[in-house]
Amino acid sequence: MHYISPLGTNKQAVDWKISKHSRDIVKYYAEYTERHAEDIVDMLIRDLLNDPGFLNWIKSRRYNKRIYQQLHLTDAPENATAVERTD
Repeated sequence: MHYISPLGTNKQAVDWKISKHSRDIVKYYAEYTERHAEDIVDMLIRDLLNDPGFLNWIKSRRYNKRIYQQLHLTDAPENATAVERTD
């Protein structure tokens, strides 16, 4: 049995300026997946946590424990991986 994760936890409106091309990609991908554009952006941004270069960069930061906590990564910097998503 798979548990259903709650939607809309800690969501805030943001004021980002992105190109029309990027907005159109998200819009049509959201239409294709029958989801909201906000959900698509949220999923795509979470996928950045699978970038090994980004994880190595975080590991090299001086105060990386705080970053690990904020990004919900495993708390052991030597074997940091993103927490599995359940959505």
